[in-house]
Amino acid sequence: MAIDKRIIKTQKAIKEAFMLLTMDKEIEKITVSDIAEKAFINRSTFYLHYNDARDVMQDIEREMGDNIYTCIENFDTDKPYESTYYLLLSLTNAIDKDKTFKNFFLHSKCSEYLTSKIKKIFVEKGMESALNRKNLDDTTDLKLALTYITSGIIDTYVRWADSENCAVSLDGLCRKISVLTERTIQKLKELY
Repeated sequence: MAIDKRIIKTQKAIKEAFMLLTMDKEIEKITVSDIAEKAFINRSTFYLHYNDARDVMQDIEREMGDNIYTCIENFDTDKPYESTYYLLLSLTNAIDKDKTFKNFFLHSKCSEYLTSKIKKIFVEKGMESALNRKNLDDTTDLKLALTYITSGIIDTYVRWADSENCAVSLDGLCRKISVLTERTIQKLKELY
């Protein structure tokens, strides 16, 4: 069954209004009235789609998670250079598709929360991939290593994406991070 285009358009307007509001306000301070006014809808229309601002945030998170999961689905620890390179290009393409989302991701009051969510998704996927290859009784060290790698990749990427005058091209960044990731994963494979 197809979803009515008006519903899609209204939900998009609500999410965009919410993302714009987070540039200046903490999520706890964003009201339904703020969102409705910014989205050019009335409060009753908002309530047809969402319960409150947190509900909008959860919808954005779900959508973001789906997009990011798609980016990391094909990560192959046997090909870390190629996989990291593809991952960063896919992530950039996903973020660059929507300027409002990109600003929300990089500059909003929710930025740190969003990057921690992305890191969590990456670590979960990495654990899943590693455990599919090898049965481990204790995964503590593996999880620490994956958290370390993930934080390095994501934090470096965010710093790069947030800089106005990137001294390094996306291609150059992908190559540098890919080499570092490949070396780290090879070392991990030796340990595990």
